[in-house]
Amino acid sequence: MKNSAIIKHCSVAALALGVAVACATAPEEEEECVGITEDAQVAVDEARAVVQEAREMGAEWRGARRMTNQAESVGADCNESEAIQIAAEAEQMARDAMDQYRAEQEALEEEPDMGSYTVRRGDSLWRISGMSDVYGDSYQWPLIYRANAEDIHDPDLIYPDQELQYEMDPSAGDVDAAIDHARTRGEWSLGEPTASDRDYLRNHGW
Repeated sequence: MKNSAIIKHCSVAALALGVAVACATAPEEEEECVGITEDAQVAVDEARAVVQEAREMGAEWRGARRMTNQAESVGADCNESEAIQIAAEAEQMARDAMDQYRAEQEALEEEPDMGSYTVRRGDSLWRISGMSDVYGDSYQWPLIYRANAEDIHDPDLIYPDQELQYEMDPSAGDVDAAIDHARTRGEWSLGEPTASDRDYLRNHGW
């Protein structure tokens, strides 16, 4: 009886110990998803603000708005890092669109106002430049030459019905350079530009 009691006591202890071990090693339950995190929501909100700024400027890239919605949806599924990355991409796209829009506007503002003139029989750059509704000064003819250098090989040779462009409000520096070239051009021969003509174009932006 004594040995039997001892065996029974040991069996109970072993069983209790086994239960304790089993409880201690049971896997912990995963935390339940509670939606988008604060950091992810901040990233989405910041991206939306930049997208709205681009939209108000007239430089909106439509895909950016869809991406902010996607980022919020991904964040709601507890994918914080992916949501933040998508929001950052949308924000950068909106910023790139604004930068491109600003560059285009600046380029438009820098383009000079141009006038046009249709060449008539007997015209020359000298005569056209001297007209009151062009420059009113014949010595400014190199300005017309420079503006049409792709179409005029020799500034002494233009043809009827040619459409010539001329800058309506040239800078004082450009005017001075044109007058200086007209006064110092040197000898010329019909059909070929002079070396000084080529130098003038090369030195003044063509």
